[in-house]
Amino acid sequence: MIRDIRTVLWIEWKQIFPRNEGLRSGWANLAAIVIILGIFLPLQFGTQLVRSPLAAALWIWFPLLLIIVNVSDSFAGERERHTLETLLSSRLPDRSILIGKIAAGVGYGWGISILCMFLGLAAINVIHWRGHFVFYSLGTALAILLLSFLISCLASEVGVLVSLHASTVRQATQTLGFSMMAIWLGFVGLSYILPKTLKAGISSILKGLGLSTVVILAIALFMLIDGFLFIAAQHRFRRARLLLD
Repeated sequence: MIRDIRTVLWIEWKQIFPRNEGLRSGWANLAAIVIILGIFLPLQFGTQLVRSPLAAALWIWFPLLLIIVNVSDSFAGERERHTLETLLSSRLPDRSILIGKIAAGVGYGWGISILCMFLGLAAINVIHWRGHFVFYSLGTALAILLLSFLISCLASEVGVLVSLHASTVRQATQTLGFSMMAIWLGFVGLSYILPKTLKAGISSILKGLGLSTVVILAIALFMLIDGFLFIAAQHRFRRARLLLD
């Protein structure tokens, strides 16, 4: 099964980073992302990026933005290129195809985010050198790594679910974009709708729990959501049905 997953991963990576396409290649896009997210943006925050938990949370959400752009192509792109029939007619098991597609998105979004995080910390230490190396505490670093991984899984699983039955990559991208926007607007709207007393109560509870407990609860919640989404993706992935779509 591991070999089958690696095969799907290799196919996906060739789509993300095509060869012989000059400046339009995925490598040029990757370089631009790394420069912006890994050097320019961290330098705007300076050492505050390390001192503030809120600023550090940026690394947790970056994979969400990176994955949405590429995961829409997972099945919808195969359908547009007329290669979906070939993939589904292969000997590759359903689970290997599904895991490979999800893992490709996770590897791309999470990998680039972690690369940008370390590159950003290096840039901050070079530009804002104060005689000692600035870095996250071990607990904060582990929390960022784990939460960003779980967010990457969530984004990739949702993207694959949408892409499974989207007619085109554009349709899948628009659906994902509108969904993320609706969720964000929902949170913003909720913050305005909730009574001040209720918001104060929630804030008091969170402060009482402490940051470490909140992070642990967030990790448990995302693990639960990721597990549910993977089961849903397995349920929706039906080779015979996809061949008829």
